[in-house]
Amino acid sequence: MLDARYGLLDNCPLTPITDHRSPVTGHRLPITMRIAYLTAGAAGMYCGSCLHDNTLAAALARLGVDIQLIPTCTPIRTDEEDVSVDRVFFGGINVYLQQKLRLFRWLPPVLDRFLDQPWLLRRATARSTAIDPRFLGDLAVSMLRGEHGHQRKEVRRLCRHLASDVRPRLVVLTNMLIGGCIPELKRALAVPVLVTLQGDDAFLESLPEPHKTRAFEEIRRLVRDADGFLGSRPFCESG
Repeated sequence: MLDARYGLLDNCPLTPITDHRSPVTGHRLPITMRIAYLTAGAAGMYCGSCLHDNTLAAALARLGVDIQLIPTCTPIRTDEEDVSVDRVFFGGINVYLQQKLRLFRWLPPVLDRFLDQPWLLRRATARSTAIDPRFLGDLAVSMLRGEHGHQRKEVRRLCRHLASDVRPRLVVLTNMLIGGCIPELKRALAVPVLVTLQGDDAFLESLPEPHKTRAFEEIRRLVRDADGFLGSRPFCESG
């Protein structure tokens, strides 16, 4: 586990997802609260985290909670009705090209939006299989660096969208791997940001050195900015 092996969550609240009170204030969440929930697509494959996030968002919506499930990387794939918005942030094509080619870090917004089109991402990943984390070390570290990484304009685009179009009172991230944007989200929105712990440790353990060490260093930095962490009860009890 992240917390047990690396001490990343020392002095940070870890709240079961069955708790209906705010991990930040301890008060019950008001029905009128608007939540921006950032999930992460799995390149056309079924993913446990995607299924969890979609089911949770759908259940909260049925309870009357104003929630937007916002995909990152790629559109999500589920075995039930997809309740996510038809827009992707940190699109996999853009993120990868910005990491590998300096030119793509300066593309005009119109081209960025084209590369982030859900239909294009679906087509590009239609025949994809699971990618070995050993080949994603530099990209993972850069994403965790957020505003200081090669994907800084993606961080700014997300913050602008949430601040102008969504205006949430709470932001939830599906995992810490997309947590590089937390400091900027806090500055732009001035609202609590929570992180769900689901699958981060398996990916991080597979990273080669020196990327693994650098990734954990970035996560330790980001933990201080997060307002809390959400985990399933078995995760909480075993941590």
